[in-house]
Amino acid sequence: QHYSAAAIKFISMTLPAHPENPYWFGPGVLAEFPVLHGLLEVEFAGALLVGEHGWEVPVDIILKVPYHISHYWDLFAGVGPMVAWNAKGAGYGGIATAGVYAWNQGNVGLLVELDYTFLSHATEEAHGVEAAVGVAYRF
Repeated sequence: QHYSAAAIKFISMTLPAHPENPYWFGPGVLAEFPVLHGLLEVEFAGALLVGEHGWEVPVDIILKVPYHISHYWDLFAGVGPMVAWNAKGAGYGGIATAGVYAWNQGNVGLLVELDYTFLSHATEEAHGVEAAVGVAYRF
C-alpha cells in the first residue's frame, strides 16, 4: 500500500561558507503524494529558518524515489528546485535529500532526513547541510 504523508519537522542547517551566520534553525512542514505508485513521489515543503543575523523562508518541490521496506519502514532519496526568501530578496537553487520514516502500527511516524542545499542570491552563493527530525502522518 502506498500513502500520501504530511509532516511537521524541526530543521537545523549550517552554511560553512558564511562564518558571520553559519547556523540556522526553525520549523518546517511538508506534504508528499505518490505520482507513480512505488516509483516516484512529489513533496512540497516550506520552512521558516532563523539565524543570528536574519531569517529565511525556503520552499521546495522534490521528486523522491521511495523505498517501501515494510509497513514500518520507508526510505527515500530525491532532488528538486528551491526558492528561498530573506531580507535581501529571493534566492534560487536546488535541494538533494535522503531520509527515513519509521512508522508505528498505525499511521503516525518519525521522520529523519539529511539535505544538501544550494542557493544563489543576487550577490552570493550558499551551500548548506540540513538535518531534520519530525512527526509524520500518512493517509
